[in-house]
Amino acid sequence: MALYKSAGMFVFGLYLLSLLSVGDTIKYEPNWKSIDSRPLPPWYDDAKIGIFLHWGVFSVPSLQSEWFWENWIDNKHGVPQYMKNHYKPDFTYAEFAPDFTAELFDPNDWADIFKASGAKYVHRNVIVHLTPDRILIMFYTILVILSTF
Repeated sequence: MALYKSAGMFVFGLYLLSLLSVGDTIKYEPNWKSIDSRPLPPWYDDAKIGIFLHWGVFSVPSLQSEWFWENWIDNKHGVPQYMKNHYKPDFTYAEFAPDFTAELFDPNDWADIFKASGAKYVHRNVIVHLTPDRILIMFYTILVILSTF
């Protein structure tokens, strides 16, 4: 478990560093021509298989997918009714964080599976549906998760 905690903090640190380096990048215009002019990195362009992981606090209720939070907020696909039936009134998304323990997570097993699949890269999606009105909730959730390490 200590390895997982150290690895988690390391990955989180890399994520924070990546945010700091954004200012030195090429600037693109908000149009398709400009966006499509971005070169693909060779490791991505040459890969035949890649894996994108969606695994996070939304995994705790084990309902639907990474769209769980979005569907809950937007009152879609039965998520609000599920929450009403299974959780206390006024339960918040951040309250799932202490239960996201990943006690069965073994990074070596995952690495073996990824390698055996032939994947050339693995991308861990942290936040998929971020809008300005959800930024504070996201930071609060991250703080709650970090407090469990």
